[in-house]
Amino acid sequence: ITPTVSALIIYDGDTAGATIADGTINSTAPGIMAQTAGGDPGNMMKLTYTSVTGWWEQHYWVLNNPKSTAGQVYLSFNIRQDPSSPNPVVNFDAGLDTGGTINLDPTPYLVEGGAVNTAWKTALIPLSALLDSGQTAVNYIAFTNNYTTDYTVDIDNIRLVGAAPTPTLTPVNSATTTFTGTTTLSATRTCTVTASTTTTPTFTITLTASATPTVTESMTGTPPTQTITPTVTRTAVDTDTQTFTPTCTFTRTLTPGNTFTVTPSKSLTGTSTLTLTSTPVMSPTNTLTIVITPASSPTFTPQDSFTPTIAVPAATPLTGNEIAYPNPVNPDLYDMQIGFNVTAPAQAVKLLIYTRAFRLIKSVDLGACPEGFVVKPVNRSYLKDLSAGLYLYVVKQSGVSGKETKSRIKMFVIIR
Repeated sequence: ITPTVSALIIYDGDTAGATIADGTINSTAPGIMAQTAGGDPGNMMKLTYTSVTGWWEQHYWVLNNPKSTAGQVYLSFNIRQDPSSPNPVVNFDAGLDTGGTINLDPTPYLVEGGAVNTAWKTALIPLSALLDSGQTAVNYIAFTNNYTTDYTVDIDNIRLVGAAPTPTLTPVNSATTTFTGTTTLSATRTCTVTASTTTTPTFTITLTASATPTVTESMTGTPPTQTITPTVTRTAVDTDTQTFTPTCTFTRTLTPGNTFTVTPSKSLTGTSTLTLTSTPVMSPTNTLTIVITPASSPTFTPQDSFTPTIAVPAATPLTGNEIAYPNPVNPDLYDMQIGFNVTAPAQAVKLLIYTRAFRLIKSVDLGACPEGFVVKPVNRSYLKDLSAGLYLYVVKQSGVSGKETKSRIKMFVIIR
């Protein structure tokens, strides 16, 4: 979201026509107002409050060339507690009115929320809460210590700011390539034939029997006797027998293989940047460009959806300038404040919160309000269940006569 807001510079310490020498310093001794280095960026106003008594010590700066408030809605400046400050900043006020009676603590108007500390923060205060009736120019700016302790405050980039910005969504398309490595194991079956020869010795004995008759004759008148004598022949045969046995052996081999997969992905990112463009009126050399980047940048992921178009009933807008702050707001940390102008005493005032499709999602009762500029807190519990994103709001008031009027449609952003 890149909103652009015009701004009229009063002081930045660096631009010709916008340094402390372009006005008159009025300090309450022994405290001092001076221009030093260390601003945001460049030079800055350093306000030292010393030996504060009676709950009051003031420094104010009278402009050589008053600035017109025509077309301007807010007073904006950067503020921090100086690193050398002996005590925290408490009950510190700013004023612009010609009567010198209107002084506001900038703490509730800090865009970043919280209290004034050693970090630079931006105050955004409605001019309607600072100016006298009929006042059309800023002649001076006063800074007052309304406490009993000494402290030092740094101020920079004092300017008058025009109407609230109209946001535009600028998508940024980015592609990301992801490499994925995959290992695959492949099994291979291998048959190996192994031949082996076995020699087996065989010993064979063969017995051969033969009969050889022997005839014996005697002279005794005895008939001859035949004697058979067998002969045994032993033959040994040594035989070698070879046996061939084939063996098949299977071997499984695992082979790793790497597969790389390229996966492209796309993301749509919206970046919130607030740009203040300063156009000086008194001098053509007074040109200031200020870029304020919130600490937390919301990221929006658009999704395809069907958005019906709903006609919003016409209503009489309130006279004045509605403001939600801090904006963007983190409901996990801070309450939100709603400032608006009530044209006549109102019996009931409600804050109506819509989606970007003009669907009503919240109705917050702000109670009765007197005539004039009113600041009402919106407890963070009303916003905690809302997701980060852009929302629209309308302030509706019911008068004594029962007539209802509605403000213009404004926007605020929730971050997490």
